Amino acid sequence: MNNIVKTLSVITLFALTAVANAIPVSYTESAPQTAAGQVFNFEYNPILDSTGEGSLYIKARGDYSVAWPAIENLGFNIDGVFTGIAAPQYGNVINTYSYDDVLFEIEFTIGESLMDEITESLSAVLVLDLASDVNIVTANSFVEATLSYEGVSNEVPEPAILFILGAGLLGFAGIKRRR
Repeated sequence: MNNIVKTLSVITLFALTAVANAIPVSYTESAPQTAAGQVFNFEYNPILDSTGEGSLYIKARGDYSVAWPAIENLGFNIDGVFTGIAAPQYGNVINTYSYDDVLFEIEFTIGESLMDEITESLSAVLVLDLASDVNIVTANSFVEATLSYEGVSNEVPEPAILFILGAGLLGFAGIKRRR
């Protein structure tokens, strides 16, 4: 009987400290390019805390001449924590429709400490800033950005937690009754 009471007591402690689970999280935003030098603001809200490193995937089509990487690019900034420049020369050119109409993709790894800073406030703002030389070539010009990482979920199914808590309380009642 004593071992059963101890076991039920331990179960209660487990029930009271719900275990955090890592789940894949992915936020994608997309918008058409409507002006040269356009600024895109993508808000991810609310977001989960991260458990490690993440990634930023950018896909864009527009006036990104492969010959002009210094002036035709897409700057990115996540909450002032993770910044950089995306251009076809640094990523993967998917298709070149004409000299000035390029579809490309690029992915950046975000380290664990930076991901922690980004997800700390439970919201994030990604600013994509086209260089002023990125003009509209076609109506198909767009920018897409995906923020991906392993998030923390503290959710425990309610019926299971109630069963475990109840079993543990029976254990505590058994300890008190025994004394």
